Amino acid sequence: MNPNTKNIHFETVYDTYCPILNSVALQICSSEKKANLLLAKTFKIIYKENIVQEKHRAFCVTLIRLIVKTASLKTTEKEYKLKYSNTPVLNHLIFKKNNLENYCTKKNITRAEGIKILKTEFSWMVNNKN
Repeated sequence: MNPNTKNIHFETVYDTYCPILNSVALQICSSEKKANLLLAKTFKIIYKENIVQEKHRAFCVTLIRLIVKTASLKTTEKEYKLKYSNTPVLNHLIFKKNNLENYCTKKNITRAEGIKILKTEFSWMVNNKN
């Protein structure tokens, strides 16, 4: 890939997903400084490994999994679920490492309804950083 193209892709990923990943980092870390370091480390991985949207179907979930993995969380699934009790679809996608279609089938909802719920959860995360 042309370096200029890689930079454009990276800038687009950063501009689009930084608010959500920042919200996750603030929830995970004990201070804003640590959250900023985690965010920087995660975006460094994204750039180095050229993680781009075309390669991942559920790209936002892929990035959230990456920041959780990068944080090397010692938080248990139960603690995380309590913290994110308002994000059941996201919990399912992160911890069950499942896809949206399986979640929708299990809950007997359409994919469009699942996406709508997921968008609501992302909005909740961005608006509830602490």
